[in-house]
Amino acid sequence: MNAVLILITVVQLLVALALILIVLFQSGKSQGLSGAIGGIADSYMSRSKAKSMDAKLARGTKWVAAVFVVLTLVLIIQRFNRNLLKDEGYLMFTLPVSVHSLLFSKLLSALLWCVLGGCVGLLSIALMTMIAMDASQWGEFWAVIHQLIHNVDLEIAGNLGLIGLLALMEGVSFLMTIYLSLSVGQIPTFNRYRGLMAFITFLAITVITSWLTGSWLTGIPAFLHAGDVSAFSPQAMVGLYILYDVVVSALFYGGTWLILTKKLNLE
Repeated sequence: MNAVLILITVVQLLVALALILIVLFQSGKSQGLSGAIGGIADSYMSRSKAKSMDAKLARGTKWVAAVFVVLTLVLIIQRFNRNLLKDEGYLMFTLPVSVHSLLFSKLLSALLWCVLGGCVGLLSIALMTMIAMDASQWGEFWAVIHQLIHNVDLEIAGNLGLIGLLALMEGVSFLMTIYLSLSVGQIPTFNRYRGLMAFITFLAITVITSWLTGSWLTGIPAFLHAGDVSAFSPQAMVGLYILYDVVVSALFYGGTWLILTKKLNLE
């Protein structure tokens, strides 16, 4: 990993830490978590100033979260671009591994990084939820969570599994869109405009896939049930979207593999 990728990774980790700290220092009802870690608002400023500080921290949370998402995308793009499409590609493609192995390793590492980012987001949401409550309500909150977990049956577990699988396939589809766009941009025909062509390809794919999901895909239930969309269960609809993501991801993966195998043009 070169210095640029190391720097981006370190900055992203610092941003993730800053996001969690900003959430922690927001004062909730009574004293919330900020009171638990030192009573900062009550000790050093009046209530009006505390409210002003909370407003600034709330805005800061949004900006830091946005920076975290952008850094995640930049890191994913840079890793694929530098490792496979630039000078490092000369080494990568001489290794005794197939293009499938290289693609799969990039996809897997990007997915793991996105999952870690999602965990940071969920932790921040959980902390903000606790901050919004009185300290006396925390026990009740965890009791409700425990009860929900205890009452999970096979049907609920199956529905949660479908939602998780849909989220996973949406992530795979999005990552393969990025990889295909970058691969198209390095085709020899577009040698002078690599970045521009990659961006145009990404926009074109996004528009086409949005149209497919917004019109054609949602029209399938109505077609199968003679216009009665309500007859199509939510589970079946989620399954349809999962199938769509699998097909799209496979097509984008095949296109990326074909370009890297037949049209490789290292910078």
